Order: sequence, then C-alpha cells, then structure tokens
Amino acid sequence: MNPLSFAVFLIAGGARAADLEVFCAVALEPTVKQVAARFEKSSGHRVHLIIAGAGEVAAKAQASPRADVVIVPPAFMAPLEEKGVVRSGTRIPVVSASVGIGIRADSKAPDISTPEAFRAALLAANRIYHTDLKLTPTGRYYAQLTERLGIADQVKGKSEIRTPDVAVLDMVKDTSPDPVLVFISLTVIKATPGARMVGPLPGNLKEKVSWVASLGAHPADSAAAAAFQNSLADADARRIFLDAGFDPAP
Repeated sequence: MNPLSFAVFLIAGGARAADLEVFCAVALEPTVKQVAARFEKSSGHRVHLIIAGAGEVAAKAQASPRADVVIVPPAFMAPLEEKGVVRSGTRIPVVSASVGIGIRADSKAPDISTPEAFRAALLAANRIYHTDLKLTPTGRYYAQLTERLGIADQVKGKSEIRTPDVAVLDMVKDTSPDPVLVFISLTVIKATPGARMVGPLPGNLKEKVSWVASLGAHPADSAAAAAFQNSLADADARRIFLDAGFDPAP
C-alpha cells in the first residue's frame, strides 16, 4: 500500500486527522494549492501552506519548530539537509520549468532567438524585472548571465528587483515605454494576467529551474507527511503541473 492509500485507510478507520505544515516556494503556489486541496479531500488531513521565495521559505522552515514537508529548488534544499531541518534521503523530484522572458500583453516581442539577440534585447530594454539572487534560482542565474554576457554594469540601472510573487505583476503595471521585460520562469509569466511569454532563453543560455520535496526532520505525523509528499508526484499532480506549463522533473 503506498503512503497516500495508507493515509486514507487510517482516516477511514478513525485515526486522528493531521495538521501539516508545508513550506513551499512561491513559484509553485497555484499548483501546490490545487494538489493540497485534492489531498485534504481524499485523506481528511489539513494542509497549511507557508509560501515565500525559495530562500525566504527555506529560512522560515529552518526557524519553525517543525516543518512537515519542504518544497524548494535543490540548491536551497541542500543546506536544510545539512542543518537537519529536513531528513536526508527523503528528497523526491517534483517539477521543472524553463527560464525565459515575458512582456506586457500588448507589447511588441523583442527578438531573443539567439544569444546575441537576447543580449541586445536586454541592452535595449527600458526596465528589466527580475528576482533577488539571494531568494531564487532565477535571480541567481540573471546575475550570472549578465556577468557572462559582459553587460552587468550596463543593465544595473534598469533592473527592478522584486519578490517572485510580484515581479511579473509589477512589470504588467509599469507604464514605462517599451521594451519592459521580466526575467523569470515561464510558468510564472503564464499564470499572470496581462503578461505574455516571449520564450525561453536561447541556445547555450538555456536554463531550467527544478523543485524537490523533502520530509521534515520532526514531522507531527510521519505517515501524513509522507502521504502528502507522495501526492506531489502522483498522476493527478503531474496533470495539474503540466496543465500549468511545468515540465516533468529532471
């Protein structure tokens, strides 16, 4: 019997419903909320989601008396494993997404078809919205990429650093003349009204972000936590993630 089926069996037999604390990177918020709602309905357990940028949510998990499940990119999970916040060996892949460029829905799309064209598009932009390198993998990659392209100093003055939950929204609201760009995972652009995707990064600049889930070191209910973690990777969850534009986990 898999963990999810076992959890349902326990609830049906009169076992106490668990209250789970799940720490989740904000890029997955809409989809993980759908998975959590489905899990609550099928298991009887309750899921309390703590949502923030990957770096911030990892810090919140570390500061919490307990974290039942943590969902962040691998680079943010490794320190939690080292510090004993999550249990080593419980990590499972969840999903991935391409990093790319977005614009306001009524704007003309810049050419980003080649690395040279992409570099030119960044230089031509009036504003470039992106996330903090300390909080998200896309923010880290933006900093690395502009250095690699030799334009870090030239684009610094046009950079607008935002948290992942508002980066695309603020780009949409920006009334500056075109081009106004956002550099973030394509799934976030797709989920934001008033924004549209230009496309993924070209050629050898391509980058994907992935997310993994681990069990907390001291969960309130080990079986319920494992059942929720299992539900993130089942067939229904995969359909929810794919419908939102995510790619399968690497």
